[in-house]
Amino acid sequence: RTRPPSVMKRAPSSTPSTAAAAAAAASIDEFWTYGVLYAEQVALNRARVSPWARDGLFGDDDLDVGCGAAVHAKDDGDDGAAVDAKDDGDDGAGVDARNDDAAADQDDDGVDALNDDAAAAAAQEDDDGVDALVAAGDGEALRKVYRSRKKLTGLVVTCGGDNLVRVWDWRRGVCLKVLRGHAAYVWSVLVTDKWLLTGSGDSTIRVVDRATCRCVRVLRGHEDGYVQGLTLLHGSVVASSSGDRTVRIWDVESGEQLAVLRGHSRCVWQTQYYDGRLYSCSKDRTIRVWQPQDQTKNTKWKCTAVLRGIHGKSINTILVVGDRLWSGGDDGCIGVWSLKTHECVRLLHPENGTIMTLSLHTANGSRRVLAGTDQAKVMEFDATDKACKLLSTQRYHHGYVWAVHQRGGVRVSSSLDMTAKVVDAESGETLRTLYGHGAPVLNAAFLL
Repeated sequence: RTRPPSVMKRAPSSTPSTAAAAAAAASIDEFWTYGVLYAEQVALNRARVSPWARDGLFGDDDLDVGCGAAVHAKDDGDDGAAVDAKDDGDDGAGVDARNDDAAADQDDDGVDALNDDAAAAAAQEDDDGVDALVAAGDGEALRKVYRSRKKLTGLVVTCGGDNLVRVWDWRRGVCLKVLRGHAAYVWSVLVTDKWLLTGSGDSTIRVVDRATCRCVRVLRGHEDGYVQGLTLLHGSVVASSSGDRTVRIWDVESGEQLAVLRGHSRCVWQTQYYDGRLYSCSKDRTIRVWQPQDQTKNTKWKCTAVLRGIHGKSINTILVVGDRLWSGGDDGCIGVWSLKTHECVRLLHPENGTIMTLSLHTANGSRRVLAGTDQAKVMEFDATDKACKLLSTQRYHHGYVWAVHQRGGVRVSSSLDMTAKVVDAESGETLRTLYGHGAPVLNAAFLL
């Protein structure tokens, strides 16, 4: 899988000129051009807003992004209200990215803090004054509004080549929190009920407590390889895949490394867990099936099958859909495998470039698979159809689509063009473009 342009090197002038080389050079030049344009866009965006928009609205304050919980921060004493809200127990509702603005509290506190008649008049058209406060760059008033809410809705998390992780209120385009600590690109993000895990090119995994948005431990063990993928197995057990050609099993609660799975000859891009088995895909063009030999301790694993022969290049991504395993790679093909026989039952050729990512969502009882490509496309397939019919193709980014996920009728995606976008799934209309990362945005996900 090709790295972002910031780590690409142009071919020497002495390289023989061929049609393929010319096309590749043109492609790289195109992405470099987009990179420059979007770097300028980000710089302009940052110049227009207050410091909180760059560093996160809550700075070093605690921010609870747990299920059904509210913002945790100390009472500053100047608004006469307790701003340390407790978890209301409504699991999953607090951070569900629904198209339901009624979930946000009616609140005009921020308007009075503006002391600006024009801004206040504009804010009256907004249910809680947030839009006007964002436009005015009034971070202090915004903090009061968010702290007064019982719940946070519409949250997404992004990570990128600037070594940062950002938590956003995508409805308003507000960056609530910036998580620092990684010393290299942040490639992967995993959201669980209790934690937010991030994997990086510094070979570490940082575990962030969602009750405070603070790092509680760092998992070390991968050797000289970026942590490309993170997968929740069950409970507090997580699998990580890395450029060091291994898959490692962790107990996140204790920080203990439980097992190291070796067998791939090249870097391991991604893993999937289903029905007690772990699946891993690699640049060595194979998919391996792993099964634990001790179901309770997860310390001994055995490779029970190797799937190969379909992809001619690196297999970048895999996805379990019912009793099928989907795979996508650098050859532009998507393979659909039977989990029972380990045979390929369908081979799709939807793309001339690279399949970067696969994800699953359900719509009206049917399963749909989303595929992001290096041609800036997002394709949707009907996984309930035996032919795996291509339903739609959309393009709203200007570079590789590294990740795409859908919840309800809304999609969030990350791209080489240094942005994350939230779009209407049906029309492809951009609902919000999230600027802030000064580098390619390598992953994005909805918070539970």
